[in-house]
Amino acid sequence: MHLTQVRREFSKDELQEIVSLYQAGKMTREIGEMFKVSKTTIVKLLRQQGVEVTKSKAQAKLNVDEVISMYKNNNTIEKIAKRFSVCPQTVRRCLTAHGVKIKSRWDYAQE
Repeated sequence: MHLTQVRREFSKDELQEIVSLYQAGKMTREIGEMFKVSKTTIVKLLRQQGVEVTKSKAQAKLNVDEVISMYKNNNTIEKIAKRFSVCPQTVRRCLTAHGVKIKSRWDYAQE
């Protein structure tokens, strides 16, 4: 089976809505889900509209102390990500930025 990408054209109103949603605090992933496109597409569209895109929105949703506590209490990165409505990579970045050693899947089975 071969997958093909379909190029989606956005109206001026849709582009304005995407910019407004992002500036109101929505993450690119959330906006992408709303418009049924990838977050990469949303980032590209925002940059084309002259909007500076940062990774800090997702990080700002995290309570660092709670993330670290949950992780040390054997919650998986995926479970923590769902709790904060962010992607697992955002949680992983937070943990490593705060010096937390990332567990392997075997670490969970042993404890």
